[in-house]
Amino acid sequence: MLGRQSKALGTLKRWINTYVKPNDIVINKNTWSLFVGTNVELLLRNSGRYTVVFTGIATDIGVETSARHAYALGFIPVIISDAVSSYDKEAHERSLANMRKFFPVITADELAKYWS
Repeated sequence: MLGRQSKALGTLKRWINTYVKPNDIVINKNTWSLFVGTNVELLLRNSGRYTVVFTGIATDIGVETSARHAYALGFIPVIISDAVSSYDKEAHERSLANMRKFFPVITADELAKYWS
């Protein structure tokens, strides 16, 4: 379990160090949904952004909850499969399978190609 999380955290840190620029906004959430208790929806709408890229820990809890919430609000969630993780491998895999039915689920390398 922890090895997989360490790998996901390593991918996430590498991705952040490579692609997050000094003026980018990185939101830390404190509930299951990114949209509860934050001004993320307002920030996205005011800036004309409708795609949300998701990385993080607890694929089956916070990531999936936030992605579903984003979709319900009219945004397009994109899940970075090798930059998400969970303590429960089966729940992690089940969550990715569920989200693949509704949202793009891609790797960090695929995202990098889209953004280059």
